[in-house]
Amino acid sequence: MKKAESISIFGSSGFAGLVPLGITVFFTILMMLPIGTGASSFAFPHLPLIAVFYWTCHRPMAMPLGAAAFAGLLLDLWMNVPMGLNILMLLMVRAGALSQLKYFKGRSGIIYWIVFAAGALLNYAVAWAASSYASNQIMPPLPLLQQYVITIFAYPPTAWLLNRIRKNLL
Repeated sequence: MKKAESISIFGSSGFAGLVPLGITVFFTILMMLPIGTGASSFAFPHLPLIAVFYWTCHRPMAMPLGAAAFAGLLLDLWMNVPMGLNILMLLMVRAGALSQLKYFKGRSGIIYWIVFAAGALLNYAVAWAASSYASNQIMPPLPLLQQYVITIFAYPPTAWLLNRIRKNLL
């Protein structure tokens, strides 16, 4: 008989429970590194957004609110954005994925990609509005639109990598 796992705000205990959080934190650190495409500092995919969506869809108990909020807090502390913006984005993508999971779970990868693209568009729209409100001026939408497009095209290879990790390690 299998021993029951304990659940905390940061995920389930044991190695299998820490892998999603560890990968999400690794993606957060990777996103904070000063590497980009050279076009702009925003031209790097939002890897934690992809990771939170992926793990929420495939192992929801391993990506609880606390884990998503922790990754968002790390990004907020490092980036020049209003405090709480990335926390809000990651919690929104988690809540959106959980609320719609019964409709697309078990479908093809293209459906996950479409759902992710729609949720990310909403997230980036909220991020633009919140940034504009926090700075008391309308922020140019082009940098966020550029990061959105790069994030959408980074989703398939990143999801493929996360799927390999999930199937081989967990």
